[in-house]
Amino acid sequence: MEIEDKLKKTGFVAISNEIAEALARTNLSEYESRSLWVILRKTYGWNKNSDLISIGQFAKITGKDGANIFRAIRRLEDKKIVLVNNKERINSYSINPNTHEWKIDSITIVRNDNGVSTDNNVPSNKMQLSLETKTSLSPATNTIDTNKKTLLQNTSNSSNTKNKSDLAILVEYYQRLYTKKFGAKPTIGKNSWGKYGRLFKAKLDQGISPKEVVLALRTFSKSPDSSPSRLGFDLGIFLSDSVFNKMRALSIKSSEEQEAEDKYGKY
Repeated sequence: MEIEDKLKKTGFVAISNEIAEALARTNLSEYESRSLWVILRKTYGWNKNSDLISIGQFAKITGKDGANIFRAIRRLEDKKIVLVNNKERINSYSINPNTHEWKIDSITIVRNDNGVSTDNNVPSNKMQLSLETKTSLSPATNTIDTNKKTLLQNTSNSSNTKNKSDLAILVEYYQRLYTKKFGAKPTIGKNSWGKYGRLFKAKLDQGISPKEVVLALRTFSKSPDSSPSRLGFDLGIFLSDSVFNKMRALSIKSSEEQEAEDKYGKY
């Protein structure tokens, strides 16, 4: 009764189980999460489906810069988590109740005894790599439907996929990024995987997770182009300890890459 009395006095946000479960499966950046909670508070918190909310209100409630909040809201709209009704001065915001339409920015790659597969419900003893792609979350099946080709599609038909190490998978992913960036495949030995493979191995031996290496490689792939002759030097910078320390300090995950751009600018 004490809890019920307090809720009656202070109010509460009534969120449907479907939306709560969808949010539990969705990675959001700090700015996206705070912006979403403002919308939840202003709508469901007042038993409304939508509400007019100014950017100034978002900034005041979240304590964040309005420009960063504006970009976060745009991303939530792009992901179809939030619906925006453009008005002349102040926009109206609501949560998209059709959670099967929500889009997220990461895909989980799972390597198991039967090869490589995608799954949104992954046991902790399976290796997970978050790779860049657009996906659609399906609450009915609790799975992820991919819309772009990923490392999975490049390797799932390989006869020795199940025997590949984390290092081998990282090297394949790096080859794909390199080819996209420079228009040619890097020279990597079959056994040693070259100097780049040694860089990856050194990081894995340090306890850096494959997911963190993938994020660093993705950041590298988006950096200004440099000549392949400088590549070893440049890649070494992106795999330096200071980079991983900063990533861990910010608790950056694959789908929170935009949060780093909000705070430090685009790489």
